[in-house]
Amino acid sequence: MDFLRGEGELNFLDYLPQKKRISIMKSWYINDNEKIDEKVFPFLSNYPTKINYKTEYPKDEFINLVVKKQILKTTGIRFDKINYIKPGEKVPLLPKTFQNTSDFYEGARAASQAGSGFISSITEKSVNNIFLRIDFADGSHMVKNLVVNRWHNNVNSLFNGDDNLDSSKDTIDILDFSIGSYPNVFVIVKAKDMPDFLYMMKNMKRTKEDIVKLKKYFIGRGDKNFWEVYDWFQAYFYKKDPINAGLYDLNRYAPMAWSKKNIDELFDNSK
Repeated sequence: MDFLRGEGELNFLDYLPQKKRISIMKSWYINDNEKIDEKVFPFLSNYPTKINYKTEYPKDEFINLVVKKQILKTTGIRFDKINYIKPGEKVPLLPKTFQNTSDFYEGARAASQAGSGFISSITEKSVNNIFLRIDFADGSHMVKNLVVNRWHNNVNSLFNGDDNLDSSKDTIDILDFSIGSYPNVFVIVKAKDMPDFLYMMKNMKRTKEDIVKLKKYFIGRGDKNFWEVYDWFQAYFYKKDPINAGLYDLNRYAPMAWSKKNIDELFDNSK
């Protein structure tokens, strides 16, 4: 598996500028440069690429080229408004007021980027796959799947993965479709409360006020409406994606109740 991964990385690097290949390779092997010096560097290609790069972000340029020029439009693969942040682009700020759709887009982008309080705390332990339902006053709903992208300094081993994690660099993808068979938590938010929910995600500091909000929005295992909520998401999955749908497995559902005592126990460094 080591060599298969390395070969794939080398194939990718062949398309990038020759002078940047070593530095890019090293960025994938943080804390393990000695290993790649021995196993990978001898196989780096000396042939230049025919792609004419124009910026200091060749990886981004190459991926844009592939998506826009090489992949058929009918596949639906595109760069979306929320999750795609261009290299060098400033992380959006959380809007002070939410008055239109654009404000909510910016709020979601701000709350889902590295450094957000929610990502760097609760996701580190139990919650990496969040099923969110937004309830509107007219009885309609919007469903999103929030998936945490766990940062690894390198992925060159099947073992000791936790040693390579860096939660300060974790981000969240906000998706319109269901990912995975193991929801970690269900979240129900009324549309009028979305500014408050996004503010909590961006600025969570594990205070008593944050615990109150967790209990308000997050459905714990012991919640009186737990099975009703589970059945709703299950029925929605069958309706929205009947070909791929199956029963959601709750074996990895967050085990804690959303209480101050349990949250303190959840966070090793929370006192």
